[in-house]
Amino acid sequence: MNIKQYIFFLLLGALASWFAFAIIVLSIDPYSAGTPAITVFFATLFFALLGSISVITTLARSHKQEKTAVEKIIKILLSHNGVLSWWLMLVLLFATAVIEYIFLSISSQKDVHNRT
Repeated sequence: MNIKQYIFFLLLGALASWFAFAIIVLSIDPYSAGTPAITVFFATLFFALLGSISVITTLARSHKQEKTAVEKIIKILLSHNGVLSWWLMLVLLFATAVIEYIFLSISSQKDVHNRT
């Protein structure tokens, strides 16, 4: 198996995982779902992220030319010297808070419409 076939199948698996994750997000109610549904949710999210990161890193390593902007960004964000680690944590915390606020706002609007 050459590198192009490997990347193709890796990308196909990552896309299948993202598709499964999207189906779960759209079809499962987290409040009424049990533990197995929540476990499947996190498993599909894990495999989707793992596949996506694997595709990105494999593509970055397969190119032996000048480093791409994506590879530079990945190296900066995942730097081991700790220069930007606290910035990264703040950005992730802020993004998580914004996403949670959006979902809570949508949820509260649906509850208001369901009561009437």
